[in-house]
Amino acid sequence: MIENFIDRFVPSKDEREFLKDKSVTFSDVEQAEIIINHECLKNSEKKQAVQELKETISDKELIKNLNKAIDEIPDSENCWHESGMKCFYRKFDIPHNFRHGDIVRVVDGKHEGNIGVILGLTDEEYEKLKVKKGDYSDIQICIDVIFRGYDYLGEFSHSHVNPIYIERIQLPESDARKHYIDYLVETCDKQYLSDYNTATDKEKIKQRIHILSAVMWAQEHHNQIMYLVDSAKDKACFQEMLMEHYYFDREQACAISDMRMSVYTALEKDRTKKEIQELLMKM
Repeated sequence: MIENFIDRFVPSKDEREFLKDKSVTFSDVEQAEIIINHECLKNSEKKQAVQELKETISDKELIKNLNKAIDEIPDSENCWHESGMKCFYRKFDIPHNFRHGDIVRVVDGKHEGNIGVILGLTDEEYEKLKVKKGDYSDIQICIDVIFRGYDYLGEFSHSHVNPIYIERIQLPESDARKHYIDYLVETCDKQYLSDYNTATDKEKIKQRIHILSAVMWAQEHHNQIMYLVDSAKDKACFQEMLMEHYYFDREQACAISDMRMSVYTALEKDRTKKEIQELLMKM
């Protein structure tokens, strides 16, 4: 394992500070992957770093693979090299705290100098992405609305950048890019809120249908309900009997026990059916 690995091979100041603060360490294999797929190192520097790593480990299989990697890296310094060896192109976790709304600049690598904004990467989304399988490219973050200098690269422009190459920046109020990026963040926030409200509404509809289905069953099975009512010593006992005999959950049992006698009339039965049909059409 190479000492001071983060200081030497993580160009981003923000990412270095975060990794150190969280006491993150990379395994020998992970260090090899970062070095071999590094976008900023010359190929001769990659070979030298891999050789240095190889001298610190004893795993014979890993040493064998590192020797293959050294042979695979091109001699040309101008050729950016991405490992074709599966053992050095796996997905692993590079923790970071870049999130939705962060304006970032690529400090090194293929997209050096580009400026953009991270959209939609909430803490929840970050946790989902961590557990997904993939390859080394899936470590990257999607950065939207890329500017090269002050040149706008298009509404649908985006880049996928490894977090070790990006840093947060502050754009002054006088910078036109900031106002456009702020607008996009606000638009994304509104869309997220709309999606959240839609999901919440659907969940409420499902819950209402769940309750109404129990009420409708009770309306259609008046005799069974009255038998349980006569047999129960109190309301709580009636609810327990509903759950035991007819497998209703607690909320459904409570809804049935709260039904008035008028709910069993033909008119109320029709109203219940109509409400369920209307709710189903909203799903």
